[in-house]
Amino acid sequence: MADDTWVEQAQISADDIYQGYEFGGAVDIDGDTAVIGAIGGAKGAAYVFELEDGIWTQQAKLIDLPTDSSAQFGNSVAISGDTLVVGAPGDDEPETDSGSVFVYTRSDKVWTKQTQLTPSGRIYTLASNRFGESVSINDDKIYVGASGDWTTNGTDSGAVYVFGLSGSTWTEEQRLNASDGSEGDKFGKALSVFNGTLVIGAPYHDGNGTDSGAAYVFVRDTDDEWYEETKLVASDGVSSDNFGWSVGAGEDLAM
Repeated sequence: MADDTWVEQAQISADDIYQGYEFGGAVDIDGDTAVIGAIGGAKGAAYVFELEDGIWTQQAKLIDLPTDSSAQFGNSVAISGDTLVVGAPGDDEPETDSGSVFVYTRSDKVWTKQTQLTPSGRIYTLASNRFGESVSINDDKIYVGASGDWTTNGTDSGAVYVFGLSGSTWTEEQRLNASDGSEGDKFGKALSVFNGTLVIGAPYHDGNGTDSGAAYVFVRDTDDEWYEETKLVASDGVSSDNFGWSVGAGEDLAM
């Protein structure tokens, strides 16, 4: 941006994309590193690009589900420093569309898989959870949306899982649900975190009519626990708006 005007800097494409690859379905950037998801390939992929001397160059192509053609690896991506997170909500292990999330770390420009995240201590089936539908990373915490989760508020009510880093191990710390969640809301379809504010979309919530949608704002307390602060709906919301399909969090801002 120059003089408050945005100017196109570059058009980025992968070395091996082709029609139907859906390159750009998910994107994130941190500093001079960008990560781009492409779920339309045979198995899905996440591409990492680095800005050097004003030129974006492909640094890596990550593929980690060679036997699952419907895993949607790259459906969601997030990066912070030398840690990269990739969601695969269609992963069929252990059950159909149970989903999983892959964490990579970078050393000397080489990305290596650190771990694979799945929900722990589940009472109900994992099938159709779509864990990894959305992901974010901030302050040594990984946030994972599971829009099909039904452990609390019914089928497809959704949930968001919070993982914390201790040493080199990611451990599930909390599972978040909407206080008024109900079947089919798909809470966790989208999420965004900024410091102590977490915004979570539930685009099929029926508050202003069928599938009008809602977004929930969570804040972090002094014990590092997240709690729901408020629920957002459109002032003119009507059926099928799907408010909350995408969300963003910033300094004193939610959208």
